[in-house]
Amino acid sequence: MAPNGTAREIISLLNAEINHALQLRDVIERFAAIGFEPRPGSTEAFDKFIKAEIEKWGRVVRAAKIISD
Repeated sequence: MAPNGTAREIISLLNAEINHALQLRDVIERFAAIGFEPRPGSTEAFDKFIKAEIEKWGRVVRAAKIISD
């Protein structure tokens, strides 16, 4: 995640560095210790994942009448 309007080259650099970090043994082990599994990937894949999660959980929230549209 980055502020809206962040330059594409900055987003790409952040993505590359985060992907690198997520493949380090100690990072993988620390995440595993708290029940997380690192998922390195592209900015496009992350965008698609976030949009799908918003849609999925939005339906749950509306169905449970937690908030209304």
